[in-house]
Amino acid sequence: MQFIQATEQEVTQYARTLFADNIDKWKSFEEVTDFIVNQIYKDFVNESDQKIFELVRIFRMVQSDNLPPEGLEDVPESPEWLALVATAGREDAWNSRLTSAGHRLLPSAAFTTPMLKAAFEQIGLNQEHTTEDFMKSAGLMANFFHVEHAPDSPYIVAQDEFVKPYGIKSVVGIGSPFIGGSMYMLLGFASTKLDKEIAEKFSNLALFIGTLLSNYEESERPIWKSA
Repeated sequence: MQFIQATEQEVTQYARTLFADNIDKWKSFEEVTDFIVNQIYKDFVNESDQKIFELVRIFRMVQSDNLPPEGLEDVPESPEWLALVATAGREDAWNSRLTSAGHRLLPSAAFTTPMLKAAFEQIGLNQEHTTEDFMKSAGLMANFFHVEHAPDSPYIVAQDEFVKPYGIKSVVGIGSPFIGGSMYMLLGFASTKLDKEIAEKFSNLALFIGTLLSNYEESERPIWKSA
């Protein structure tokens, strides 16, 4: 899909199809999020059919009894974690959460890092937010994260390691809480400049992706796929 030129209706239809085709297809939360990030990474192109995003990731809040099954060494204690559940991007290491250095598991204290703090605030999420509060505040369609100018942005701290080498121009994100108390956040790092109007169009994905992931979160499906 040529996302920059696409209408809101076309983006909404894309999201609706993503929801309908995957509502009961996967065995775990990780598998459905893997599919989502890979589809967005591959499908969203510019007018020259070049990929818009260099990296697409989904994080989910988890409790200490739902940490990734492979375990991580030297992890500090924390009551809650923001876990990387799915990732797709240009580099081979960005296509598996197991090979993604530095962002696989973030303790709740890390929610106050510049980008995550801004993302949580713009989307309307916090650690005490209930689904009812979130819906009252703005609703799924209105809540999104957007950094139009990523270079030299105080919100994106990995300037020399990531933003500048990979030509990251803008960042967009969506997210929502789940009834069970968890939440998800999807972030896309674009090498195409995405202005506010385009970011708002991207937010049309939120209703359908949020509902799709909520179905997996509320079912008895595991978070992590089996080895």
